[in-house]
Amino acid sequence: MVDFHELSTAELDVLGEAATAWDDVVKRLQAMDSDWDGAVIGKVNAANWTGPAADQARPKLQRVNEQISAAVTEATAIASVFRDAGNDFKAAKSKLDEAVAAAQGDGLTVSSDGTVSWPPADNATRHDQDALQAYN
Repeated sequence: MVDFHELSTAELDVLGEAATAWDDVVKRLQAMDSDWDGAVIGKVNAANWTGPAADQARPKLQRVNEQISAAVTEATAIASVFRDAGNDFKAAKSKLDEAVAAAQGDGLTVSSDGTVSWPPADNATRHDQDALQAYN
């Protein structure tokens, strides 16, 4: 669970940078998938390769193709998680900043751990027991 201090001081651009890095991984994996389809699967199929070795190789080559496609799907999901988390944290931080500003606008004090309190009583209030009791 993220606490007040962690959220209020978080550098959230890191999540966007991570999403962008994973987008790059997706692009590289898609290129690899395309290369595998053309350079390996396509050439094997075009060669009309037959026989026992071909019968054993084709399913294994297809399995590699499926694994690359699955890696593309996983990398896309990871990028999406980072992007969504960044957006959610930014929205939460924005709401927190608005709440802190509203509290401070109402004359309240907000500490670095999120504790909200009235400012210390002024000198006149501190010396008047009734006023001090009403203030607290």
